Amino acid sequence: MYNDQYKSDKIAASMSLICVLHCLFVPSFFIAVSSTSALTIDNEIVHYLLLIVTLPVSFYALHLGLKNHEKKGVFALGTSGLVLFVLAVIFGEAYVGETGEQVVTVIASLLVIYAHYQNYQICRKLECSSCHSSVAEK
Repeated sequence: MYNDQYKSDKIAASMSLICVLHCLFVPSFFIAVSSTSALTIDNEIVHYLLLIVTLPVSFYALHLGLKNHEKKGVFALGTSGLVLFVLAVIFGEAYVGETGEQVVTVIASLLVIYAHYQNYQICRKLECSSCHSSVAEK
């Protein structure tokens, strides 16, 4: 489990960042391209795929952080972001419109990214040998 915490936090934060970039730049791309071929991509499928990939990795990393550091606040913050992310993807457009869904998704992703960053910072401060030993050697 030496690198699990480090790798999973890094991967999960990266995937959340991809979600943010997707929300911010894909609509602009479609407008710029303005071709019918760009509009044939079903955007909802992309949302569900991001959700299916991001959720387990993020939750795993948050769970490892809770197990290694016992910081319930960081776990709660990250889990809240994940729940908000799920709600935005499943119910967002129907209840708050497309723009509202994007705003909620960006906020959720930022919460998750911040929680993973906090896990990383806690490990660095505590100099965890059990979860970030290879990071200390670099």
